[in-house]
Amino acid sequence: MAQSTLKQPQAVMSELRRDYQLDDEDEILTFLERHPTVAPLLLDIRSNIRRFFGEDVVRLNLSYDPEWENDQPELFVNIQTRMSPQDALMRLKAFDTEWWLKKLTEAKAPIVVSLHLI
Repeated sequence: MAQSTLKQPQAVMSELRRDYQLDDEDEILTFLERHPTVAPLLLDIRSNIRRFFGEDVVRLNLSYDPEWENDQPELFVNIQTRMSPQDALMRLKAFDTEWWLKKLTEAKAPIVVSLHLI
């Protein structure tokens, strides 16, 4: 097995499991190894999501277009919320403007924070 570029990859995944539901841990770990600055950012993202959405479940999953061979996957941070659409969108906008858009520019990583109304 190749050496991971992440420090303590299993500890990182364990920490992420506490804050997120993970769709495919192997794919997410591969993504984090490719983008090592993303793992600590995910912890910041989760703490800031709590500011706006409380303890709503947040799911991590990768998405890519299989029709484009060289398409790089994007990591989706999906906030699972029971809020009304209007309230959820208002909170997502506040999350974006008060914190996320600045961090996203700094991170330069293919991450998308989105809502999933349940």
